[in-house]
Amino acid sequence: HPRHARRVITAGHTGPATPLPILVLGVGNTLCGDEGIGIHVIRQLQEGMIPENVEVTDGGTGGIELLSVMEGRDRVLIVDAFESDAPAGTVLRVSAESLVADEGLPRSAHDQSVLAVVRTARLLGMHCPFEIIGIVPEDCTQTSLDLSPRLQALLPTITSKVRAIVEETAASSLAC
Repeated sequence: HPRHARRVITAGHTGPATPLPILVLGVGNTLCGDEGIGIHVIRQLQEGMIPENVEVTDGGTGGIELLSVMEGRDRVLIVDAFESDAPAGTVLRVSAESLVADEGLPRSAHDQSVLAVVRTARLLGMHCPFEIIGIVPEDCTQTSLDLSPRLQALLPTITSKVRAIVEETAASSLAC
């Protein structure tokens, strides 16, 4: 198991002088109910222990300004709401490149902003793998600070699944 340390970084902070190899970036709009699930998951992750080679960051609704946070990473995991036919609360894991290339895959609730950041990162020479950890929302149309009752009830399970992905990624990174 990788060593764990508590490390909390939020949007607007520069983070460590040398970026940690793995960035887990939560994005979403917490004013729009389930659209903010990525931020809710990141907040839950920040309450626990995080592998020492991982930085967990609340990216808010950020767009291009997130590029500076992504720079210098070996891998970036983006936690976001995803539209899909799967049941609400399902956790999906796809490469950002496959989303750009395949119109048939699930889409982020605000995919153009997230995918624009990934495309721009590639143009700027950032070649680390980008993965999307998507959570299927129940309702992204509500204006609310709260998740839907279904996602709120599933939040601990969703967070556990995301934490397992983060820990698996951290362990495989240390093995290199």
